[in-house]
Amino acid sequence: MLKNRIIPTVLTDGASQVKGTGFNNWRTVGHVLTAVRVHSARDVDELMLLDVTATQQGRVIDRGLVAQVSEELRIPLTVGGGVASVEDFSALLAAGADKIVIGTAAVENPTLISTLAAEFGNQAIVCSIDTVNDSRDSIFVKSGTSLHVIDPVELASRLERSGAGELLVQSVSRDGKMQGMAIELFSAISQSVKIPVIGSSGAASAQDFAEALNAGCSAVACGAAFQFTETTPSQVKLQLKNLGFPVRN
Repeated sequence: MLKNRIIPTVLTDGASQVKGTGFNNWRTVGHVLTAVRVHSARDVDELMLLDVTATQQGRVIDRGLVAQVSEELRIPLTVGGGVASVEDFSALLAAGADKIVIGTAAVENPTLISTLAAEFGNQAIVCSIDTVNDSRDSIFVKSGTSLHVIDPVELASRLERSGAGELLVQSVSRDGKMQGMAIELFSAISQSVKIPVIGSSGAASAQDFAEALNAGCSAVACGAAFQFTETTPSQVKLQLKNLGFPVRN
């Protein structure tokens, strides 16, 4: 049986660690490498590093930063931010990333995912779906600044067919608020695909994680709760284990 994963998320603006709400109001909260070292010492399942301003600024998450983070870790590293080409993808893998998150480009350039899957394999591709108020009629791209009228469940199926290995499902309206997750949408998307779904945005307690896993998610990604509360991934995993979920020790 595959183990459920708990994935700390570190957000950056390209220079510092940042945090916001609703994919906006970004403020500096520390140094990326400091946060990475804390998570590494906690022996987490894997780590996600996302550059939240890269797409809007027309750049890609910094390769040098990815290389520095990779050197600190002995666990899988997933990175994303502004990735829009085969060259971007290849460069980040060479810098030490294990998986690459693609959001805007996966929607605006549908053939990119199939091209990447053919060259690098499905296992390296994580497609991000940024939802709007948990709705079934539209999504955001470009870090929550551009609206596309498309059912996120239909998009999930399309991305799976194109070659995505995993889906990262985020909620713009819940981002950073620690007030619960988009459980119904997680369930709908998980039922529509066979690839792993990573639920994100809004987790604050082990109960939130459990609800996401019960809805069909294979993993839960979390930033704010691990940054601004005393909750740790190890505590969450222990509580989930006590509830009967298969988690990594």
